[in-house]
Amino acid sequence: MKNKTIFLHIPVLLSAALALIQLSGIAGNAHLTTTRIFYLILVFIGCLFWLVLYKKCGNICRKKGYRAFLFQLCLFLSLLSIVLIPIGKRLMIKEGIAYTAGAVIHQGESFLVFFAVQNLCSALLLVFTLRKYETYPLRILLSESHIIPEFIFIFLACLLVFGAFIPLRANYYPSHDYAIFAYIGQQILRGKMPYTELWDHKPPLIFYLNALGLQLTGGSLLGIWLLEFAAFFTGALILLRLLKRRFPEWISLPVLLLGLLHYVRVLDFGNYTEEASLFFVLCALGLRFTVYPISGYTALSGFINGFLCGMAFTSKQNTIGCWAALFLLDTLRFLPRGNNNEAFKRYIHYWLYSALGFLSLNAVWVIYFAKNNALSAYWDVAFRFNFIYSDKSTESRLACAWTTLTFLPSVSFYLLTGFLSWIPVCVNCFKVGIRNFIDKNDLTAWALIALPAELILAGLSGMNYQHYFILCITPVIILLCSFIDKITRRIAYRKWLFQTGIIIGLCAASLPIATFFSDNYMPRTPSSYTKTRDYLLGETTPDEPILVWGSRSAIYVMSGRYAPTAYFNERPLYLFPDEIQSAQWDELLSDIQTDPPQVIIYTHDTALPFIELTGSSCKIPAGAEYKTAVYQYFCDNYHYETTINPEFYDAWDIFRRNENTPEY
Repeated sequence: MKNKTIFLHIPVLLSAALALIQLSGIAGNAHLTTTRIFYLILVFIGCLFWLVLYKKCGNICRKKGYRAFLFQLCLFLSLLSIVLIPIGKRLMIKEGIAYTAGAVIHQGESFLVFFAVQNLCSALLLVFTLRKYETYPLRILLSESHIIPEFIFIFLACLLVFGAFIPLRANYYPSHDYAIFAYIGQQILRGKMPYTELWDHKPPLIFYLNALGLQLTGGSLLGIWLLEFAAFFTGALILLRLLKRRFPEWISLPVLLLGLLHYVRVLDFGNYTEEASLFFVLCALGLRFTVYPISGYTALSGFINGFLCGMAFTSKQNTIGCWAALFLLDTLRFLPRGNNNEAFKRYIHYWLYSALGFLSLNAVWVIYFAKNNALSAYWDVAFRFNFIYSDKSTESRLACAWTTLTFLPSVSFYLLTGFLSWIPVCVNCFKVGIRNFIDKNDLTAWALIALPAELILAGLSGMNYQHYFILCITPVIILLCSFIDKITRRIAYRKWLFQTGIIIGLCAASLPIATFFSDNYMPRTPSSYTKTRDYLLGETTPDEPILVWGSRSAIYVMSGRYAPTAYFNERPLYLFPDEIQSAQWDELLSDIQTDPPQVIIYTHDTALPFIELTGSSCKIPAGAEYKTAVYQYFCDNYHYETTINPEFYDAWDIFRRNENTPEY
């Protein structure tokens, strides 16, 4: 080992030389600030650590002690620096401590690069030249001894996905669905009731999760982000444990890490109902396949299973594909064995208790809304409206079905391979016999059923938004692990080389997602959202209502202002049949007459009819009388004041209430 030490020193010496070049200013106008000096010291300490490790690396991968700790520490810092590099380069942070942290990261970016290159190159050379134990590099990296604990890799992957939409970003504003849920969460903390005083057609759990996140951080959106991150990270650890119990670790960890990174395509900027359901799905899988395996069905596990299903159902009704797959899995496994079989009786009792858990959770919501005189509104808004919302033509549904099948496979070859692996796994299932396959490959059998189930439910509404497919990635990860495990079992000669090739191939197949990371981490410039927020903070007070005309609910959340009506998002008002619309528009008019908004922000939403209200002119669009009455109220009682972002495509008009506006 010692005769190879000179080769291992090369990356250390190179990174030290690069740091010296940066220090001397040869590479550009580098100012020697305190922060840069700190990073220089960090690089040289890293070099020193590695030089010591190279001299004493004989037992570093097998024994515990300070040397192994230093090895782990250096490699962890190098991996962390890779995550921080894009953040320091492309992510702008706001004021306060976060701004200071962002400035430090940005200023030391080049040194972080050096440190990352130095540590990664050194670690790879160290591992690939270890021959004392006659083992292979992959076995060293992914063996039971774990040079780096797995949860660190999972943590970094989750951080890379979620770091793009942390609310501390400069010029941050929440996305459409995020803003609606966060606004309702804000108003719940102020004592308002969903469905009667706050209108949105989602089930209630997502609203109260947002309220919880806001409560934890004193009203900051950071609380919602922390809940999201904690749920995603915990769910990933559960899935890793499930995969490791059934597949080799060299398959489980890389496939899962790449699968987690692919969530960047479907999470957008987070806080989706499907995202909340994903956590309950992974908890249910962990409960079923780890805590209470098939032989240990109990009343408690059945009740918890149903309770988790109820939680997902009250996040979004069509996110229960996991439990549909579990039920079908058990039915295929136990039903052919006859009613006298003890296992069949456990199966019946288990799902009866699951039904009890599901009904118990929903009963809590029913009692809660009944107590607050909102039960009929809960049914009308969260259920009845969704039937209207999903009433689409045959042509629309056919187009939706094609998009449903092709959206995820078109993202990357990784997901395409995962989808295609459904075919050989399905063939193998029928080849060995369905019941026999389920007995030996329970998790894979679940994924085999769950993937088509989730796809069908994702397209149930007749529309396709990217977040509809959040729950589809989990079965894809499991199927891909099963497929790779199946083909590698047949390899006997130089298996480690084949394994290395597969991992490299999976990484190459995932390269297209780099574009989505680049887009998500692109710095945001001041927009109509941030400028309107600044205007409202300066020109209105928190106890003055405002009205945003158009689906731009982020304005309420960012400014801390409230709408005087339950219909703070007006777009759904145009989706109902006339007999329903009439009552809702009358309610909207009554609300704004009773508590007139101080200002109206007209966002020129293309989904809504255009109202021309500039200067002294006022032209309202043709429509039903109950709609024109609202438009006319705007024309009679508000005057044009200014335009936000007038030189850009997202210019918004501000209309202020006339001094003589009557209150009813």
